[in-house]
Formats: sequence, structure tokens, C-alpha cells
Amino acid sequence: MIGKLATLIDEKSILNFKFIFKLFKRYKLLVGFIPFIIIGFSLYFYKTQNQIHSGVISFRYLPESKKSPITIKSALMLGDEGSLDSSEILGVVSSTNFLQTLARDIHNDPRLQKFNFNSLLSKENLKYRDFVKDCQDEECELAFIRKRIPLFVDFFEDDLVVNKYNVNVKTLSRETTNALVMHVSENVKKYRLNTINFQLEGQIELTEKLLKKQETQLKELDVLSAIEEKQILENEITALGKKMSLYNEMLNEKKIALEQEEISLKYTKSTLKQKVSLDDKKDWKTVENLILKKEMLSADINALEHSLGENSRQDSLVINGLKSELARINKEILKFKGSKTASLREKFKDQKLESKDLVEFNIKVLKDHIDGLEASTSMLKREQEELVSKISKKDEYISEHQTTVDYYKLLQSKLLQIKLVKDTVVSDLVFDDYLSSAQRYKRYSLTSIIPFSIILSFFLMLAIVVIRYLFDNRLMDEEEFRVLFEDIPFIGEVPEYD
Repeated sequence: MIGKLATLIDEKSILNFKFIFKLFKRYKLLVGFIPFIIIGFSLYFYKTQNQIHSGVISFRYLPESKKSPITIKSALMLGDEGSLDSSEILGVVSSTNFLQTLARDIHNDPRLQKFNFNSLLSKENLKYRDFVKDCQDEECELAFIRKRIPLFVDFFEDDLVVNKYNVNVKTLSRETTNALVMHVSENVKKYRLNTINFQLEGQIELTEKLLKKQETQLKELDVLSAIEEKQILENEITALGKKMSLYNEMLNEKKIALEQEEISLKYTKSTLKQKVSLDDKKDWKTVENLILKKEMLSADINALEHSLGENSRQDSLVINGLKSELARINKEILKFKGSKTASLREKFKDQKLESKDLVEFNIKVLKDHIDGLEASTSMLKREQEELVSKISKKDEYISEHQTTVDYYKLLQSKLLQIKLVKDTVVSDLVFDDYLSSAQRYKRYSLTSIIPFSIILSFFLMLAIVVIRYLFDNRLMDEEEFRVLFEDIPFIGEVPEYD
């Protein structure tokens, strides 16, 4: 056995390939049978492989330049620097919450019974009902689906594009692959949105705790009550200002009215000082009688001139006589022209004399009213000064703790902003609306199986030929004889074994 091993070894090339090829020729039947078996088995393996349906969909993490204002604000609050940690995405498929939510969506899919949940290497073609036949409730079915998802779904980062990720789904059914791609994309967005909301809730909880702590500190310092009291005082001073403005407006109106009444009284007294003579009054009485006669004559003339029918000679004489009398009366009225002005002045004096007492009474009332308004305005000014003094003292006390107050207000503002963002935030992951890659293939292709089977056939032939040679007791080669029996002289030629 050792001698035969020596024939297989060469000092230069380790193996004696020349002798090995002789062995291949010696055991050619065996050598020809092995590749046939291996290649046949490989073709059978290729043929019996499952047909895998693959679908790849891509999604991107939006950089800040493409985010909405709300998304930017949420990113700033969460300390996001514009990129998503790849481990967070790649670890989604192992998240229990994600798997549970995804499993529930798949379970609620009306096509569930048609989905293929067999593993990619499975030789059986079991239906969904076969897998869950022993389940007694929904939770059992969800557990089965949850365990199967990692076998079909894989996440990986794109090598060429920054912030781009791919979801690769592989199943034994095209319908199952498409459905899983849809459910996975929807749940990844929901998972990311839930993650953002969870982080925002954490920020809200932390901010509320700090706000409560700060509020307690402000209560101990009595700053909050001081701020409230200052606000009340400011409201009072605002109302007081409106009241003073109203009083000043009323005061100005009363002063203007008083000024008008005093001017009226002044001219009334001036008018009353003027006197009218008795002759002017007597003349005006005469004028009044003449005017009355004039009006009567004008009426008669007008009546006669517009009477029905033609006027007789006698009527014309009467009308002319009346007109002559009217002309005479007009001439007499002109003689008493100056007495008319004096008479009108006397009537005006009589009227003013009647209203003088009323004007003096109004002036007295206005003066009293003005005095009252001025007193009220003065009192309001004193109240305003007192309120300003109180506000100033409150301001001094608040200023001493302004830093604490500012921090409290900052926390209030931040809490309001975070709550607003939480109510309006959207997912920062955007999926393509198409499959980046969809194909059907087998796990191992012919281009990989055939070279492998050839290499395997060679090494298997080598091993079997060597083993066959080691257990073969026949001597069929001169070289073999010389190696095995070095101490025996060779006296003849050994025919070639065929």
C-alpha cells in the first residue's frame, strides 16, 4: 500500500499526473460512469429546484433640502442631522413590533389563502391552511406569519445612492411576492412614522417634566402670581385709560358747549343794551297796517282780474282805482323804511330777553359738570399713577427672576411646537411607486451548476481512481513494478495493459 502511494507522488508536482492519467485510462469504464452520474444528478437538481419570484422596491430617506417645513422642524427637534442610520433600517425586519403589524396586515389580506408560505428550499407545496390547521385562534396564525416573514424579506443599503435602501422579497409565488412588497412598503412607512411619533412623545414627556419642575420653582418664588397680578394691573390701567379718554372727550365737549353759551350770553346782553325810540315803534305800527291794507288790495285786484268773463268798463275803473291805491300805499311804506329795522331789533331783543335766563342756567350747569369731570379726571390720574407704581414694583421683582421665567416660557413654546409637529408629522421615507426589479429565477443556475459538477466530477474521479488503484492487486505497468519491487532485477519488457 505504501509502495503504491509512492507511485502516485512526485517530488516536483506533488502528484504524479502522468501515472494518474494512466490510471484514468486503466479504469476508463469507472471514469466514464462518474461524470455521467454527477452531471445527471446536477441536471436533476437544477430541474427540481423551486422557481423563485423576486421583487425589489427602493425607498429613500428625504434629505433636509427636500423635506416639508413640518418634517424639518421634527428633524431639528429630534436631533436628526439629515441622514438615517442604516442599522435602524436594516434592523426593521427583526423588530417584533414591525413584524407583528406586518403579520396582521397580511393576515387581513383577502388573498391570504392563496399566498405561498413555503420556504425557498421546500420540496413540498403546502397551502396556508395546511400550515395553520392546528391553530385554534388568530394569535397562533399571526405567530406563524411573523416567523415566516424574515425568510422572505430582506433589507439592504444601496451601494451607489446615499440614503437609498432596497427591500428584496423572495417567495415561490408571484402574487405572494407582489403582495408582500406592498405590505412591507406600507408598514415600513408606518413603522418610521411610529418611530418619529414615539421620539416626539418622549420629547413631550421630558419637556412636560421640566415644565412641571420649573413651574414648581416659580410657585415657590411666587413669580407666577406676580406675573398674573401684573397682568391684572395692566388690564386695569388699560380700562382706566379708556375711561380717562372718555372723560377727557366729554370734558372737551362741555367746554366747547360752555364757550358757545357764554358767547351767546355776551351777544344777548349786548343786544339788550340797544334801545328803540317810541316814534320808531309808532311808525312800525303804521307800516304794519299799511302792509295789511296792501295785502288786501292785492288780493282784491287779483280776484277781479281773474274773474270769469270779460271785465266791464265799470270793473276796469274799479281795478284801476284799486291799483292806484296800492301804489300810494307802497310809497307810504317806503317812507317808513328805517322804522322796520328798528322794530325787528326790538322783537329780537324781546326774544333774547326771554332766553337770557335759560342761557345763564345752562352756563351754570355746564360749569358744574365741567368741575365734576375735572375732579373725576384728577382722581383717575392718581389711580393711574398708583397702578403704574405697582406695575413697576412687580416688574422689578419679575426682573430678578427673569432667567427662570424665560426658561419657563421657552419650555412652554417648545412643548407647543412639539405637539403641533406630532399632529402634522409625515413619514420621511418615500418609496418608489414601481418595483425596481422583478424577476423569476432558480436558486442555482445552469451556468453555476455545470462548472461545479465538472469540477466535482474530476475530483471524485481522482479519489475513486486512487482508491481503486490502492485496492487493486494487479501489476500492469513497468514503472509501477520498479517502484514496488526495487530489489528485484527487471529482465524483460512488460506488455502494455489494455
